[in-house]
Amino acid sequence: MAEFRHHAINRLSAEDALKQLETGDGGLTAAETYLRLSELGPNVLVDSDRYPLLRRLTCQFIHLAEEELTLLAEKRGARTHSKS
Repeated sequence: MAEFRHHAINRLSAEDALKQLETGDGGLTAAETYLRLSELGPNVLVDSDRYPLLRRLTCQFIHLAEEELTLLAEKRGARTHSKS
């Protein structure tokens, strides 16, 4: 089977994707399935956290922004009540 960039396959037309995967509308035969399984292993999705640091920093930034907005809202509320 030809090597391809699996992350870009969603940008292909259905016809081009089938060509890239070396299959057709009818799918793989049993023999082709067995061959690919023996060559490539089972078709499984791996749960990966590719950007753990970036995700943590983003969450911390959002939390900080929420805290700042809460404090600002509380200040405005206190000013409104003191003027009344």
